[in-house]
Amino acid sequence: MISYKIKKYLRQSEILSNPNTKLNILVIGATHERYEQQLCKTGHNFFSLNEGKKWNEEYAKIPDNYFTVDYIPNNVVFDLVLCHTSNNRFIMAVEYASRMQLGAIRHTHVLPGSNDEVQAFNSMSNPITLDTFISTYSKKAWTQNENSRVIEHGLDTEVFKNFSKEREPSILSVVNFWQSRDWACGWTLYQELRSKTNFKYNVLGNNPQLSSPAKSLDHLVESYNNNAIFLNTSQFSPVPMSLLEAMACGCAVVSTNTCMIPEVIQDGYNGFLCSTADEMKEKLELLYSDPDLVKTLGKNARDTIESKYNIGRFCDNWNKIFMETVLR
Repeated sequence: MISYKIKKYLRQSEILSNPNTKLNILVIGATHERYEQQLCKTGHNFFSLNEGKKWNEEYAKIPDNYFTVDYIPNNVVFDLVLCHTSNNRFIMAVEYASRMQLGAIRHTHVLPGSNDEVQAFNSMSNPITLDTFISTYSKKAWTQNENSRVIEHGLDTEVFKNFSKEREPSILSVVNFWQSRDWACGWTLYQELRSKTNFKYNVLGNNPQLSSPAKSLDHLVESYNNNAIFLNTSQFSPVPMSLLEAMACGCAVVSTNTCMIPEVIQDGYNGFLCSTADEMKEKLELLYSDPDLVKTLGKNARDTIESKYNIGRFCDNWNKIFMETVLR
């Protein structure tokens, strides 16, 4: 039987001779379906071990190059291990990477809730692991490690696009488990805003007795395009993927002024940033009274995604990290 060391050497030689080689990446559990759907656009093969969380197809369709497996297939030579969380699945990722003599990536999407979480995160760091984050804001919140990297979100603007159609004067929010995640998603803020206004509000997402997820990706994109305004009430998220999707689809965005969001939204240019329900009410009233402003903000929002958060930049950045991890 060929040892993992020899397999790694042979595989590295193959990749160096052909940089377009599709990598085989072991993922420890599905974590963020729509994000991982975008990640699959790098073109590599992702084998997701059913640990902790399985892919929920209510949120996103499984891409053709993403395989959910109950055990690690023996007929696949893996190139690296990827984990999207710092819980027990990360410990498992390090164990598999050590056993197969591979590099591992820990990609962190969320923010720490306490200093204890930060200490635990750094105590779990491992020499074979490269830490990556979705924003500079997130990186600074978790670690001072200069070797860690930032890979900002990217969207396929050919999928998330502006249909250039007349939109309903309505407000869309896309959130999962809004009520139970009030501390992170701002359910109380939304309720306060609803009590102050008589606008038409629409919601998509897994929220019992309130709303259901989009039926498909096409349905999601159509929903963004059917609503003139997108409302984001997040309190504790670096930047919600739904916010970027709405911007790509040309919505006029009204958002909380938290975390990384001010890095994406320039107040008054490609959306509005607010700190209170009263500020949100004021901006919504302004947009309802000025359809031209809605179109201008929406156009500038899409331009922002096309220039700074496009899928090409996203894939290029990930591919650099993948290659660095494979060849280290």
